[in-house]
Amino acid sequence: MKVRGVMVMAALAGCGQPTPLPCTGYGVGVCSAEGLCIAGWCAEPDMDCASGYRYHESAGSLGGDCTDGSGSGSGGSGQTFADDPHVLLPGDIPMTVDASQAADDVDPACAAPDGKDVMFDITVPIDLTRIYVDTHETNYPIVLAVYEGSCVSQTKKFIECVDAGLGSCDAKTKQWSKVLRPGPHCIVVDQPPGVLGSPNLAAVRAMFGPPVQPATAGVTSGSTCANDWGPSSTCISPDGPDTGWFFMACSGNFTARIPTPWVGDLELRGGDGAPLACTDAGAGLAFSMTRPEPRWIVAHQDGGSCGTVTITIQ
Repeated sequence: MKVRGVMVMAALAGCGQPTPLPCTGYGVGVCSAEGLCIAGWCAEPDMDCASGYRYHESAGSLGGDCTDGSGSGSGGSGQTFADDPHVLLPGDIPMTVDASQAADDVDPACAAPDGKDVMFDITVPIDLTRIYVDTHETNYPIVLAVYEGSCVSQTKKFIECVDAGLGSCDAKTKQWSKVLRPGPHCIVVDQPPGVLGSPNLAAVRAMFGPPVQPATAGVTSGSTCANDWGPSSTCISPDGPDTGWFFMACSGNFTARIPTPWVGDLELRGGDGAPLACTDAGAGLAFSMTRPEPRWIVAHQDGGSCGTVTITIQ
């Protein structure tokens, strides 16, 4: 899987201040061994921050601030706003905010007309355009909506709303994924019709990945006429033809396999792209999820001509 990043070393400008250097990518190790690229800037682990990360000096004016927006970091579990919350969403770590001061700023199609909402701005990178979002750890009933364009834009374009069906794990927990155009997008946590009450803690996690096709429980086909995913050290097949799928579920136990006589490996990767397991494709790849999660499933073909391959997930 291809992941891009930038070095966190910043050249000195004439005034003696580091030149801001934006980053592109996702997951631990994009900026440094333990760093994350959050909202386009490198950040390092810091448990004094509620989010667990503090912006590196290469983030310009944000350098030294916690990624949850506070200057020194309180070590709390969320973020409190004096007025209507509007959040710059970090990368692969959950952002939990106090939604008690939320107002009705936007009206998604599936939300109550006067529901209170929390808006999360996020920028989709040019080469990792499949976005995954979930609201696990939100503690009041919500709907989840996605717009193209920044949250403050008057011309942002509605994309989709999750209130029921496959992406609704329960009243408080939604998950959603789609390949988007690069650029600014707005994630909105709103209230459903007839269940207004008082909003409390809203939690949103977002992850970026390659723009591969989705796979659901059942049968999905793909083409191995590419070589975009280098196999992990636990795989047996060489670095040859491959294809990948994106899979998400609220929770459960699953098995992915490719019917024989196809020869090759199936590899499982976590939402951050880290290898989790690799096994013979015919034997099947078993995996479990205890909470809403994304997974990447990669088929590594063991030589021969590339072509169509079919995967079954049960």
